[in-house]
Amino acid sequence: MAAAKSLTAAEIQIVQHYISKHAYAKRNLMMFALSTYAGMRVGEIAGLVLADVRGEDGLIRAEIDLAAHREIGRAHV
Repeated sequence: MAAAKSLTAAEIQIVQHYISKHAYAKRNLMMFALSTYAGMRVGEIAGLVLADVRGEDGLIRAEIDLAAHREIGRAHV
């Protein structure tokens, strides 16, 4: 199977600009960033809850650890 094509820095900026001009821009930019920079899949992003990204102290976590049963669409071997 061929490797997926990665977006160039210029293409990422074009997509970010497009997203920023539409409804729910902050949310959609964050989802795009999680996919682009963290390599998260759509099902993983959709399954996130606030507690996954924010600690009990209210601060943003440095790492997101997803339990295997919450990773939607990933084959489990």
